[in-house]
Amino acid sequence: MQSRARWAVWGAAGLILSCQTSAPSTAPQARHATPVAAAPPAASALSAAPSSAAPAPSSEPSPPPSTSVSTPPPASSGGADSPASGDPCRGKPVCTERGQCTLKNSACRATSDEDCRAARICQTQGRCTALAFVCKATSRDDCKWEGRCTVQDGECIAATNQECRATEICTAYGRCTASYGVCVATSNWQCRPAKVCTYEGRCTAKDRECVAGSDRDCRDATICREKGLCTAVGGYCIKQ
Repeated sequence: MQSRARWAVWGAAGLILSCQTSAPSTAPQARHATPVAAAPPAASALSAAPSSAAPAPSSEPSPPPSTSVSTPPPASSGGADSPASGDPCRGKPVCTERGQCTLKNSACRATSDEDCRAARICQTQGRCTALAFVCKATSRDDCKWEGRCTVQDGECIAATNQECRATEICTAYGRCTASYGVCVATSNWQCRPAKVCTYEGRCTAKDRECVAGSDRDCRDATICREKGLCTAVGGYCIKQ
């Protein structure tokens, strides 16, 4: 009876063991299993890389910045001091000195009053009007230089002694006599009251102008007291 009961117990235990070993259990597998994420395809990874990476620098030099070329201003068309008009006469002495700034018949000629007025011949001789392709004096208003107050043959001339004496050419330089259309010094009495005598010692009339004729002329002048130029040489007072 006891042996039968023992075999019954052993049989039941063996059945339990066989059930435990043969029954599939998913719990331990679920506890120890490590899920592995699927790797993306290599092709998709390579195709996505260029979109996020910075573009590679180019080895070719970049083109230089464009520069705009400005158009030069048009050349001036008038005036003796304007050589940019294209006329070969402009800028030459014949233009700046005498107002003959236009090439005509193979020569430089005065063709406008504007060219004459811009030239030295107008400022020093009153010849400010273009006539017959040269600059000439036409008005007493232009003739105010060195006592030349009369218009004659297109030039300003000193026609009378009175014209000379009424201007600075007499009071400053002692040239108070009209001779051949210009004012000249003809005597010492014209030179001595003049400024050129009291300051520069040029108190002696010689060759139609006032000069320093002696050391005494220089010693009596301001230029000797202030600058030590007390010796007359070649018509001027110098230091020795």
